[in-house]
Amino acid sequence: MIEEYEQAKRKREQKENERIEKEFKERERIEREYENSKIEMRNQKVEWEKSRMEEWDNRGKEEKKRREDEREKLRKLEEAFEQESKDEEEKR
Repeated sequence: MIEEYEQAKRKREQKENERIEKEFKERERIEREYENSKIEMRNQKVEWEKSRMEEWDNRGKEEKKRREDEREKLRKLEEAFEQESKDEEEKR
């Protein structure tokens, strides 16, 4: 009778230990997933910021080129106007 009680007690303790071990492993798995998720989100944020900075840089370069093109166009128009004025002056 005592032996059966001790055996049942050992089984209960073993099951309890297995349950605790299972919960511990599950908690570790969840924590690893959480950390991995945090790392992934951080990496995505870095990539997004990098992409945004590249986009701003490209916009700045495009705007600068557009302004330079406009200045060149204006300069050519002024030269053409001056030449035309000069030609008109010479005709008179």
